[in-house]
Amino acid sequence: MKKIGFYYIVFGFLLYLNLFSAVPGRIYIKNGQFYVGDKRIWINGCNTPWNNWNDFGGNYNATWWSSHYQNIHDNYGVNASRVWITCSGEVGILIDESGYVSGATQKHWQDLDSFFQIAYEKGIYIKATLISFDHFKNTYSTYQRWRNWINSDTNIDSYITNYLIPFLNRYKDNPALWAIDLTNEPDWATTSEGGAISWDRFQVFWAKAAKAIHENSDVLVTVGMGVIKYLSDTCPGSQGNKVSDSALKAKLNDPKVYLDFWSVHYYPWMDPYWPIPMYVTPQGYYLDTTKPAVIGECPAKGSTNHTIVDDYRNAFLNGWQGVMPWTSNGVDSNGSISDMGSGTLYMKNNYYELIFPSPSSNNTLPVVSIIYPSDGQTVSGLINIQVEATDNTGISKVLFYIDDICVSTDTTSPYSYSWDTTMVSNGQHTIKAVAYNISGSSSSVSISVNVLNQTNNQNEIIIETEDGVLNGVQVATTRSGYSGSGYVTGFDNNNDYVEVTANIPTSGVYELKIRYAAPYGYKENYLYINDQLQGAISFSESSTFTVVSCGKIFLDASQPVKLKIQSYWGWFELDCFILTKSDISSFNISKQLTIPDAIPNAKRLMSFLVDNYGKKIISGQWSSHTGSTDELDYINTTTNGKQPAIWGLDMLYYSGAAPESWRNNVPQKAIDWWKNKKGIVTMCW
Repeated sequence: MKKIGFYYIVFGFLLYLNLFSAVPGRIYIKNGQFYVGDKRIWINGCNTPWNNWNDFGGNYNATWWSSHYQNIHDNYGVNASRVWITCSGEVGILIDESGYVSGATQKHWQDLDSFFQIAYEKGIYIKATLISFDHFKNTYSTYQRWRNWINSDTNIDSYITNYLIPFLNRYKDNPALWAIDLTNEPDWATTSEGGAISWDRFQVFWAKAAKAIHENSDVLVTVGMGVIKYLSDTCPGSQGNKVSDSALKAKLNDPKVYLDFWSVHYYPWMDPYWPIPMYVTPQGYYLDTTKPAVIGECPAKGSTNHTIVDDYRNAFLNGWQGVMPWTSNGVDSNGSISDMGSGTLYMKNNYYELIFPSPSSNNTLPVVSIIYPSDGQTVSGLINIQVEATDNTGISKVLFYIDDICVSTDTTSPYSYSWDTTMVSNGQHTIKAVAYNISGSSSSVSISVNVLNQTNNQNEIIIETEDGVLNGVQVATTRSGYSGSGYVTGFDNNNDYVEVTANIPTSGVYELKIRYAAPYGYKENYLYINDQLQGAISFSESSTFTVVSCGKIFLDASQPVKLKIQSYWGWFELDCFILTKSDISSFNISKQLTIPDAIPNAKRLMSFLVDNYGKKIISGQWSSHTGSTDELDYINTTTNGKQPAIWGLDMLYYSGAAPESWRNNVPQKAIDWWKNKKGIVTMCW
């Protein structure tokens, strides 16, 4: 019996150690400090940027990471580590030459799966640094791809849609991922070596990324700025806070666009210009004190004329919320855990409950219910969604979702959201409320309502895609909010299409709209009208059904109209086509030209065009970019000497990159034709 009892004691002790080592819960911010559950936590951290450069998707060594994290946690009291998810962008992320990001390699994800599980089990919180200024340095093989990426909104969107959001969805439920550092020291990427990337481009990325992170997770967001003059509006030599709320919202005005805390970097070369941050308060270091601040990098060997113990002690006493020296594994001459370990041990030994707060005894979840409307209710117009939420520790916030899109956050009881149902289609829609307690735990409740708003537009024709000819696509009803009896999905292959036919009551000009959902990011697909290709239609990302206008077209009531969408860059969902009769007489077009002193001939031409607008069709012919008259000669021969009134020409090759031999003197040809044929010339580039 004694032996059995001893085994139980040992087993229980080991189980206790294992539970104690694992991270105790998600970190959140309260009153300018970090909390886990109902207890404060101080970041007794370090940088472990890489073991092998570009670990994840490259030469990742799970055994090394497990051993290293076990060592710094158990023997040195470290509770957090800053890690570079990609070091130079050459490995892991799939980025093409244009800068478009399509995702990540399978090995990248497999390595990260292993890494985050190790971090959780070893009790190490991870600040994940997504990219670094190194991505843009011309010493790395993919630098031009990353420069192309940051300089294009579309490419930034591709990274967020195809990499960042999948990253969040994969790891957001692991509380070891406590923060995302969007960029390591972007300051150096604004130099010539880093491609002279403008701050404006980084701010666009940070704004879009912060919104995506806050919409899709509870992970905190920051940027590891290299120099304080780019993180403060008031320090000596300030260049303005590049990541302030106002600076980021100027790029994307959304309430979810903000950083959660500041992350400053310090090295001794800065001493002549600014104070050593550990020895002043964050306010004394010229930071906006409405957000908590950590020292995200500093030498592991200590600051100028101070020990590392002094650095940790004074940073804590001066109100910094954490210190993360460079590095725990000695990647350069700034030191390693053997240098910084006395500092982390000092904090562990003197403030144990702040470094390793025990798991909260409060395991209850909030109770949340939607008071109005009721499940299955038919609603219209403007309604006030009312939610009741309670918890024994208190409710921190309630999030409101319409069709899985977060539309509002309320932090004060009674919790409510005013929803204008006229902004969505008639039909079924889902309302969800998610309540969070102060420990970060959450509960949710969902209901379905039927939106029914009266429409008086008798000129609108709705053509349901599920009633059309389907090739390689299927009818589905999974996504709520569709019109009719369903929608069409499965545009996976090049020849997949849906084609519908409809009768037009009266001939005239109609605006064509397409109602769709594109939950997998921006897409393009081909539009055919009466078997004629009209071009590729752009469909912006939307997880709910929305409408895009395809322009206006004249339709003849004597024959049915055929509308067809064929997959080009598919993977989207098609609900219906909408045709709306347009009254072109309502357009009030002025004869006044933009240039007030235009020549008389230009004024007469504008007057002629306005007078005939909507009444007559003026014949015209577009020429090839070479300015060839082949098309004009053919018309002249076929019509026994007639010429079109308008000749269109292209200035495509009039750029610095085009050889002189390609230019073909197009402007002079246009002048000669205008003078000799007395026609109208239109030019484009």
